[in-house]
Amino acid sequence: MLTSLALRGFRPVPPATPGTVDVGLAVPADFQRQLAHELKNHIASLQSASYLLSRHGSDLTAERERKWLATCDRSIEAMRRVVEQVEQLERALGDEDPGMRETVELRPWLDALAARGGVGEEVADWTWKVAEQPDEQWVLPRRAADDAWPCLFANAARFAEAGTRPALRVRGRDGGLELEVETVGAGLSVEEVARLGEPFFQGQNARGRGGAGLGVPLALVLLTRCGGALWHERPAAERTVFRSWIPAARVP
Repeated sequence: MLTSLALRGFRPVPPATPGTVDVGLAVPADFQRQLAHELKNHIASLQSASYLLSRHGSDLTAERERKWLATCDRSIEAMRRVVEQVEQLERALGDEDPGMRETVELRPWLDALAARGGVGEEVADWTWKVAEQPDEQWVLPRRAADDAWPCLFANAARFAEAGTRPALRVRGRDGGLELEVETVGAGLSVEEVARLGEPFFQGQNARGRGGAGLGVPLALVLLTRCGGALWHERPAAERTVFRSWIPAARVP
């Protein structure tokens, strides 16, 4: 049996009734501090590696020099990701009508979101299961989903265990559209997921191990603002499932 946990900011409601979730109860102020803390960590890492290279570069072996140059590259890329998340959060919090609905053609829209989320050309290597007809049109809060769902895709692309096929499942449910992202790997415990919205916790936890990155709390903020929901599920050992729901209607 699936064990579900409503993420921080939600009442513990059954996933079958996502429409009863309190809207706007996520903790954007906490998450903003969390992003700032994460950015400072990456800046400090870059500064340390740059200082070592500038002061001791001539004394380092080629292997050690490559290691510290790689550290610089990783820190710069991580800083870029965090800045993008800050911009996404600011845009979402500044949106006066986060639930405004637009019409989309389902499968092309989903493919575009997957590409934005880091799946890119490798989307064929993922397990796509779209229960709805791919050429169907849906009316949904597109701006919120355009930012939230790529966060979940990017998280899965980053943390999926090598050699495994992340699964993306989409279906209509309870007056909306449900997206489920499942990855194989160490995953997260229920206790860890409950702390994802806490300042400083995820910045320390995400380094060097599988699980969920900062994209999950960001998706949580974005989804709740448009009336959606996000759940974490552990169907079996060594798997992580994040299931989201947005209000949507199929165009007749």
